[in-house]
Amino acid sequence: MSRPALPEMCNSEAPPTRSEEIELLVGCGRASYGDAVLDGPEFPRSAMLHECCFSASVALLLSEAGEAYRCYRADLVDKPEWHKKVNAKMETPGLRLAQSQEWLDGTDNIIDTLVVKSALVGSLASARPPTMAGASKDGLDVLMAAFALSLAPAKPNGMRSFLLQTHGVDPDEGDVSKGVAALQGIVREGLGRWEEALSLSDYLCGDEPGLLDCRLVSKLWTVYNLTESGLAKLGSPFAEIAPLTFAYLERFSGRGSWEAVFGLGREVTPGGNLDVYILRTVCQKIYGLSPELLPVIQEALARSRRGEDEDVVRAMSRPALPEMCNSEAPPTRSEEIELLVGCGRASYGDAVLDGPEFPRSAMLPECSFSASVALLLSEAGEAYRCYRADLADKPEWHKKVNAKMETPGLRLAQSQEWLDGTDNIIDTLVVKSALVGSLASARPPTMAGASKDGLDVQMAAFALLMAPAKPNGMRSFLLQKHGVDPDEGDVSKGVAALQGIVREGLGRWEEALSLSDYLCGDEPGLLDCRLVSKLWTVYNLTESGLAKLGSPFAEIAPLTFAYLERFSGRGSWEAVFGLGREVTPGGNLDVYILRTVCQKIYGLSPELLPVIQEALAKAREKSSRNHQNGAELPCGSSVDDDGLAKGSNWEIAKGIPPILSALQSQRGKKEKVRGLIKRAGSISTSRPATTSSRLLRFTPSTLYFLILEKSWWFCCLLAMIMYGLPIVVVALISIPLRFDNDTEEAEIFYNGDPPPQVIMAFRFAAANVISMGYGTVFPTSNVGYLIATLSQLSGILINVFVFAAVLAKFQSPKADVVFSDKICLFTRDGVRHLCLRVGNLRCHTLYNPSLRLFVLKEQETSEGEDFVKIVELPVALPGTISGFYNITHRIDEESPLFSLSPEDMKNPDNVMAFQVIVTALDPVYQAEVCAKCSYNSASQLELSKRFADMMVLRDGRSTIDFAKFDELQDVMRSPSSSSLYSQRSYSSRKAQTTLCL
Repeated sequence: MSRPALPEMCNSEAPPTRSEEIELLVGCGRASYGDAVLDGPEFPRSAMLHECCFSASVALLLSEAGEAYRCYRADLVDKPEWHKKVNAKMETPGLRLAQSQEWLDGTDNIIDTLVVKSALVGSLASARPPTMAGASKDGLDVLMAAFALSLAPAKPNGMRSFLLQTHGVDPDEGDVSKGVAALQGIVREGLGRWEEALSLSDYLCGDEPGLLDCRLVSKLWTVYNLTESGLAKLGSPFAEIAPLTFAYLERFSGRGSWEAVFGLGREVTPGGNLDVYILRTVCQKIYGLSPELLPVIQEALARSRRGEDEDVVRAMSRPALPEMCNSEAPPTRSEEIELLVGCGRASYGDAVLDGPEFPRSAMLPECSFSASVALLLSEAGEAYRCYRADLADKPEWHKKVNAKMETPGLRLAQSQEWLDGTDNIIDTLVVKSALVGSLASARPPTMAGASKDGLDVQMAAFALLMAPAKPNGMRSFLLQKHGVDPDEGDVSKGVAALQGIVREGLGRWEEALSLSDYLCGDEPGLLDCRLVSKLWTVYNLTESGLAKLGSPFAEIAPLTFAYLERFSGRGSWEAVFGLGREVTPGGNLDVYILRTVCQKIYGLSPELLPVIQEALAKAREKSSRNHQNGAELPCGSSVDDDGLAKGSNWEIAKGIPPILSALQSQRGKKEKVRGLIKRAGSISTSRPATTSSRLLRFTPSTLYFLILEKSWWFCCLLAMIMYGLPIVVVALISIPLRFDNDTEEAEIFYNGDPPPQVIMAFRFAAANVISMGYGTVFPTSNVGYLIATLSQLSGILINVFVFAAVLAKFQSPKADVVFSDKICLFTRDGVRHLCLRVGNLRCHTLYNPSLRLFVLKEQETSEGEDFVKIVELPVALPGTISGFYNITHRIDEESPLFSLSPEDMKNPDNVMAFQVIVTALDPVYQAEVCAKCSYNSASQLELSKRFADMMVLRDGRSTIDFAKFDELQDVMRSPSSSSLYSQRSYSSRKAQTTLCL
């Protein structure tokens, strides 16, 4: 399966001493480095993606050959420290064969070695290039000539001289135009050889790419970007000089190998887009060599950041990313346009609709009505803030936004009122937003039926879906709305009538789209944004088999299918729905839409379960099939050390689009571990004292308490205040004094003037307070000496306090202890057990641990007094704790919880909360560390669940996988609701055995 390369913020971690598979070091760049000169404040530091054309040659060769490899990334502007161990010159690419310690360098050397050592690469090398003169690696490679052309107008420097001399141009020639003309001729001649070679076949080596294609295509892409951006001026557009070569670039960039190496959204489009990752890195190098070329560089970057969607950095569009939870509640008043969108999940972990192989997944926008508004805002370029609500598990705050808990909801900037109803929202935006209003000026075709109501067939498709169901209110409403008798005994008549309605509506789409690419002309307009997401839902309903049309959608409405494919390739679609959810030529299905629809249908008509399950299976199968590409593996497919991403397609089997599965596989486990680390530093777990103390009085000892309690940032800020305040006070008092300056002559020599009196006063104050002695500025009067003495005395006090505070804070013992998010109730050997998990992120040994588990219950005395009773629950104590430990309480006849059923335990009237306290001796601190955590019984107690096993066998050694710290698994039998239990649990002994490692 080919998964696209994903952006990363940081360099890869250092590779191990010995490789287990082929390992490739690639050079990466960023769309922006947040540099004041080259980027400006509007372009902050971005993530990085593959940029180096030399390492791309090797990566494309491996991907085209289907050879699995592991990718290590290095930012070419900010290289990692380990880079020098891989390559002494810190160049890319670097490659290491499987079961090897030696890194190979040099692109040609690496490729030649792969041809010999890899059977897959060797078979790719068997494809021969054309036999015409010049059709060779050296004859077709014009990259260095293009770089020479970009540096020709610069002032003399070593790199410029080298490049010009390499291509037979005198670097000392006074007339720059002669050198430019000569280099233009060399580049044009090389492109002419490309044109001649590509006139014979689609690729240099025939109908499919071969070794020579992989060697040269990334270099050719760099040449294209240099010339089209204006860094290397050819005098004419690239596509005019070499039309076959431009088509070749467009064709190659549409292949799965290109996407796997460079990532989504970086293909060459017919309009001739530029790649900002390549150009930003190249501009950094040119600016370092020739700062005088800054105007040309800035113009090239500005051109690369303008494109089809006005800005390539924004057009890659900050795509919607999957979220696990609903958004937080919006504020009372909006600062910008705010939009509430309805979301769905590829799986909810439901036993009936998903089964055990598809656990609960992240959510993405799904509601076609809210998508209409989001697409309209995105196409218009109107900024907005998005709030997400899971349509199957809506947040509590949803009712405040919309009384009926429907989506979408929209609130204008500086407003408290939420608008509802898709049509009402869109009509309001047309009036209130100038950008949306301008988009609304594009008129739809004037043909009959080309209107919002005439083209909207979503409700008819839902009616067709419900027609075979048993009578219910929703079915009756939908069928009557479309003129079908819901009580008609012959279901086939209703189905035929509704099929006719849907086909007739699609016929109107076909007629409208026969006039232009979009309903409103050459670009999408208001009507397109209103209807395209609904049309997409209709496509998914019909193609999945939920609403049977009798023929494939693409056969009934080919122009409409092409329209969906075209629109879904736009930046607005990616920004609203997320990466990997476009309509592909093969006709993929969207699991997010279908899973949400199936949830609703199953709730209304359970008898349609076989149809529902078949539709979901088809969606998950089709999603997998349409995103596989032979044995091809993406760049970076082995990011995680556990090997889960090495070519496995378990994510696709769950119905997750490949870009999202890649996001989850690359980031999911790291994010889980990062979450544990954050929780370990939070208030409720690992601090020796709570960081939210309320001070009833302030004493000198309180300051010491705050230093130990608060973070290092607080301590640094306090130290700056303690130094800064006396320096400012002393400086202000000292301004009238006369000073002698030891460095006055030197400052006059270099600066022309002595420093002003205010600066002298601040130098005097800073030196006396911080260093407790004179600096270069000293007083010349008795008053000055008195102020200096007092300053030095205050400096002594401040320095002693700061040093003591830093030392005490370093010596203050703090645990890196984290607790599980949930507490579980399950049956083990016929007896109920209450279980939670504690982890030690440092993974060193804590001795003599004390584990105390309490239940908090509301108690009422016979006198009517209410209070919270804290009852301790006995737990088994280990001798030591290292990685993690499952704290388990056995609910037998001796347990205070014995009389309560699971449902009673989740009732706050019976059990308010559980609390756990851990103390242990830390041998490093030689002191006790402590941590605590509380669990709400109603929301955090999980029934019939147990914790997953964290032990993983790797290379014959048992290791701990902290990504599974909070992972829960269903037990094979759930405990009944009575207070006595005799069933025997068959849950995994290994995972539930109390571990002390």
